[in-house]
Amino acid sequence: MPMKISKELWIEEGLKFNSMRQIKIQNKCKERVYLVYTSYNEHLLFEIMESRYLTPRHKECYLVAVTQSKEKAIHYVSHLIDQIYNLKLKSYEIIKMS
Repeated sequence: MPMKISKELWIEEGLKFNSMRQIKIQNKCKERVYLVYTSYNEHLLFEIMESRYLTPRHKECYLVAVTQSKEKAIHYVSHLIDQIYNLKLKSYEIIKMS
């Protein structure tokens, strides 16, 4: 079963469509893309991982962003945390909606 997709999904510009299709259908991707997703651990908000490391335990997580570099993924996580806690524009529950 593939990872759930958040309503707030952000995809980096220039990412190939085939990568997203593989993630959604097969829960894996041959390309080296980084996934930002809600953590399955209660004490963590978000996690970043390469798509090739997806496992069945990630099926309850929500995919929040797909990037081509780890730096972009880290930047997006900091942006999300800023919007949740500092600006209060989003909530963690809204991000977890599919």
